[in-house]
Amino acid sequence: MNSTPIIQGQTLFDIAIQEYGTPLPVLLIALENGLAVTDELEPGQTILLPDYDGKKVDIAGYYSKKSIWPSTALTDAIDDLFINDDPCDYCKCFT
Repeated sequence: MNSTPIIQGQTLFDIAIQEYGTPLPVLLIALENGLAVTDELEPGQTILLPDYDGKKVDIAGYYSKKSIWPSTALTDAIDDLFINDDPCDYCKCFT
């Protein structure tokens, strides 16, 4: 069984896309590692990668060849960008 280390901000969905080219095996990854699909992962943590027959080799290969490691989890720093006490102020984004 293969494994992969986690980088800052990665989720199990990111790992599924990175390693299998599809989000479909995210539940298998979670079960293999005793996690819930929404658990926060720690940088440096190692995730075991179960066998999955539906791997999209072209997509996973693209991520590998380009050294792309998806990292889509919101961090506190990113959350701070969206703090806004005046909800009408968001309308400025759409004008």
